[in-house]
Formats: sequence, structure tokens, C-alpha cells
Amino acid sequence: MAVALGALLGVCWIQTRQALPDSVLLAGLCLSAGCFLTIAWAGARLALRSESPLLAQRCHVLWLSTLLLAVSSGLFAFRAADDAAAGLSSRLSAAMDGRSVWLEVVVRDLPTLQERGWRFEAEVRLARVAPDGPVISLPKRGLMFWPKGVMQELPENLSPGQRWGFEARIRQPHGTLNPQAFDAEAWMMEQGFHFVGSVKTGKYASQPHLLGMETDLGLRIDQMRDRIRELIGAHSQSSAVGVLSALVVGDQRAIGVAEWAVFRKTGVSHLMSISGLHVTMFAAMAAAVGAALWRALCLTRLAAGLWIPVQSVAAGFAIVGAVGYALLAGFAIPAQRTALMVTVLGLARILGVQASSYSVLALAMLVVLMAHPMAVLSVGFWLSFIAVGFLFTLGEGQTTRRHAGYLRRCLDSLQRAAYTQWAITLGLLPLTIFFFQQVSLVGPIANALAIPVVSFVVTP
Repeated sequence: MAVALGALLGVCWIQTRQALPDSVLLAGLCLSAGCFLTIAWAGARLALRSESPLLAQRCHVLWLSTLLLAVSSGLFAFRAADDAAAGLSSRLSAAMDGRSVWLEVVVRDLPTLQERGWRFEAEVRLARVAPDGPVISLPKRGLMFWPKGVMQELPENLSPGQRWGFEARIRQPHGTLNPQAFDAEAWMMEQGFHFVGSVKTGKYASQPHLLGMETDLGLRIDQMRDRIRELIGAHSQSSAVGVLSALVVGDQRAIGVAEWAVFRKTGVSHLMSISGLHVTMFAAMAAAVGAALWRALCLTRLAAGLWIPVQSVAAGFAIVGAVGYALLAGFAIPAQRTALMVTVLGLARILGVQASSYSVLALAMLVVLMAHPMAVLSVGFWLSFIAVGFLFTLGEGQTTRRHAGYLRRCLDSLQRAAYTQWAITLGLLPLTIFFFQQVSLVGPIANALAIPVVSFVVTP
């Protein structure tokens, strides 16, 4: 836990700086902190060894925890500073801001058709000052908008993997500086968008061309998600298409403004994203299927159970199910956290190692921060990890009456669920007010009804 806390402090310290600190300064601070802690530990050990061995041992544990916190803070501060420097250096240069260029891009993620046109993530393959002009260097990832034009029609279907060539006006990522408003620039920085652009559809703009299709592992996953979204839209004509797409493939942009307003007022907006509960439930279903299949093999002449125990096979199926569903859902931070936790628990079960819930949560946080330090700019990072920490804390003191009657056990389950719901609501209340500046008074009651329905009826 000390390592995870230190990593979080180091990353947050970098993200709150107006300018990136010098690497020499970071190294000096880490070295000074290590020397100071070593000297303090040595002095305390000499002073307390003869008087109180127990106190000396506790002092040693405190020193070791503080040293781990300081070292992890320094290491992850280095990692966050390097990641931030790479992100800032990859942004569109000021000289190219507002320029018109010819781009050849590959569509990634799930494009969204809005009232005014297509919005999609673009990966630049080639950039020129004109269709036949010299090649220029541009950032790799950008957020593009393809508006409706008078002279040009929108493509009927914009799919992941398509390679398009078009003329576009590109700009640096900027957001409005309004108090308590959505920070679009920080969101684009966290998502890795290095420029924003708009496809030119005017009278004198070059005609866009579909140049072909590309594929890789990431594009195959995006194409599968897009195909599932199309099937949902083809078999359901109701207003719930956006909600179903959000719950199945993580496409929250498919939900309309009116639906979001209802979800915010009732406090159930978090249920419209792929959360840890959904990933865990899918992993449990995969584990049950794997265990059933392996038990069936155990009854044959192969006697598979003598080679690998059923519990290890179920853990392997759970890992594959959690990671696969998280990828299918867009691999957002709550899904990442749950997939990592299921993976750690599954590997611990396979290797026969006992892992505490807090250790698993801390390890998941370390992996997320190491892979993507800018995740701390996401609201989902804080709500996800803190909510799970609350659940672990609340679950420590609760016990189940195994020998009680069926009615008594049902009442105990309802009591624990109500207690957990109110505790989570109150525990996350400060963060909710800080991030959203509003809170739903009917949220606890609405969640008590909506969580079981959405999680165990709608999502499956």
C-alpha cells in the first residue's frame, strides 16, 4: 500500500505543476529524501534498541514504509514527467495551427454519427500540404469532425479500419476556461489526442476518397465492437439503442442528451458505463463455464482433473473473460482496474498464493499509473478506485449467518446491501460534488432499484 500511495502522490504532484520540473531536481529530491530517511532510521535504531526492542521494530517498519513511499513517489514522478513531456512535444506545432492540409488517416475506435456530422478518432498515415504537395510531419493521433456539406455528402458508414484521404483544417487542442465547466483540453490530453481537425466540405475543397482498409489487433477489436453496435441498432428501434450500446460495447456517446439528463437527475449515470461489476460478472460466468467443461472432461478417460485442478482452469477462464470483455468495452479505466484485479487474483489462485484484497487493488493501481500516468486526470480513475476501497473496508466487518433460516439470510442480505449503498453514497459525496458540482437526492433509492436490474437483468 505504501508503494501505491507513493506512486499516486508522485503522479499527482507532476500533474498539478504549471511547468514540468527538471529531471536533475527530481533526482536530487529523491536522493536527499533517501539519505535523510536512512540517517533517521539509523539514529532511531541505536536509540531504541537497548530500551524497547518492540518499539525499535515498529520504528523499522515505519521507516521501511516511509522509504518505499518516497522511492515510489520519485520513480513514478519521473515516469509521469516523461509521459507528460512526450505528450506535450507531440502536440501540433503553433506554426501548423489553423492550416489546411491533405491527410491520409485510418479510422479508429467507434465513430459517432451526430446531428451535424461524423466524429471519429484518426490515426495519421500521411500528411501533405496539398494532395500532390510535399510530405510534412504531423502528430499521429487526432480527433476529427466530418461535417455535413452542401457540395459533398457524408459517408453512409464510417467504420474502424477505413483509410481515407481528405483535405482538413487542423488546430491545436484547446478548451474553454470557464469555472466548473468541462475541461476539454485536459480530456484530450488524457486521451492522447495531439490535434483536432475538421474535414473541409466546401465548394473548393478536394473530394474525399476511401483508399482501402487496414487491420491489426486493435482494429479487429474495434471492428467487432462496431459490428455488435450495428446488430443492436438493426434489432432494436427504440430509444434504448444508445443505452444498450453503452452497456455492451462501451459506446457512451450513443446515449442521447435527454437520456443523460434523466440519468444525472436520478444519480444512475455511472451504470451507463462498463463498471467493475459488469466485468466481474462476465468473468464469473466464464469461470463457471470453464469449470463445467473441465469437470465434464474429468469424467472421460482423459482424467483431466488429475493434471490440472478445476479451480486453476476456472481462474484461467475468468482471466480471459475479464480481459476480453474489458477490451470489447473499450478498455476504460474502471474496466482496466477490474481486469487487472481479476488477473492478479486468478494468477494467485493458479500459483497457490494468498493475496489480500487491498494488495490486489494497490497492484492494479500501480499498473494503471505505470502504463498511463495521465489517468489521474480522469474522473473515472478516482471514483473507481475509491469506491472499490470503500467496498473492501465495509466488507471486512460483515459476516454471514450460514446456519440461519432462508428468510433471515434474505433480510441480512438486504440489510447489508442497504448499508453498503448508503455508505458508498456518503463516502463518494465529496468527490461527486467536487467533480460534478451537483448531487441527486434520490440517487440512493434509484440506485437500490437500478443496480440489480441493470447489472443482473439488462446487461446479461
